[in-house]
Amino acid sequence: MSRDSSAIIMLLDIFETGREELFNDVFNKEPCLYDLLYTDPNDEIFNVYLEMYDLLRLKRYWERFNCYIAKSKLEGREKAEYLNIFASWYTKMLEEYDNRDSIISSSALMIPELLSIKIKNLESVIDFDKRCNQHMKEVETSFKKLIKQTNDRIKKMKSERKDNNGRS
Repeated sequence: MSRDSSAIIMLLDIFETGREELFNDVFNKEPCLYDLLYTDPNDEIFNVYLEMYDLLRLKRYWERFNCYIAKSKLEGREKAEYLNIFASWYTKMLEEYDNRDSIISSSALMIPELLSIKIKNLESVIDFDKRCNQHMKEVETSFKKLIKQTNDRIKKMKSERKDNNGRS
């Protein structure tokens, strides 16, 4: 088997593992994926969840490649050839993502760090959105409580007025 075909098999293994991880994310109810699946596509946070899952997926591909290289104990020229084949495919994946950002202008070795930074930033945005939603629920609950108390007072006042008018 030629080195090129071995590298293609490596890519196919990485793709297969990626599909397995997607299924596992669904079955294990991975929060980022479930937030994406159960958020209204018209909601602003939907795009943040989508970008977050895309970045996590891209980062996993890089991690899988590194694991494959480590397990295969490739070195020197052979490792460089595998890296070139993977980098060619990975760059195409990033170009798809790059319509929204400019990651690929960085060196290949910086990409995992940039993905991690972007993931942390998106996690912050998602956390902020969740806190805001929680505060909104608390305000709505307080508002409902005030309306109930006000309605109860109005009923009490009407009842007292009715009682006073009946006694006169």
